[in-house]
Amino acid sequence: MATTIPELQSELKIAEALGLSKERVTEVLEFLISAGLVKRESNRLRPGISRIFLGRDAMMTNRHHVNWRAKAIETLDHGNSESFHLSTVLSLASEDLVAFKEQLNKGVEKARTLARASKEEELHCLNVDFFRVDHGRST
Repeated sequence: MATTIPELQSELKIAEALGLSKERVTEVLEFLISAGLVKRESNRLRPGISRIFLGRDAMMTNRHHVNWRAKAIETLDHGNSESFHLSTVLSLASEDLVAFKEQLNKGVEKARTLARASKEEELHCLNVDFFRVDHGRST
């Protein structure tokens, strides 16, 4: 995603923006280039395949989710006023779960549509979790 931002289309700029070593960024970029996800054009890094999604059953999907949630926790420690974090526990009727999930999906799709139309200037992460807390415990 960093390669979609003109100011971040080099290894050094990406390394600086993400707080990583240039060597590590180069290593990852070489893999992304070999996979067709990033390409080099006139000494600039550009996005390759525009969108890729891993299925729920893909081997690395869980690790991907864990990594981004760890990054969210890291931002909590920094107290960035631009960040948005919400944790809420709800009690819902079983019959309302489908409608609730549909509302979440609509909101996410609306946000993604806005993001696709937006000019690439900054990197942001959106994590959404909705899960049963009581593991099916009957009361």
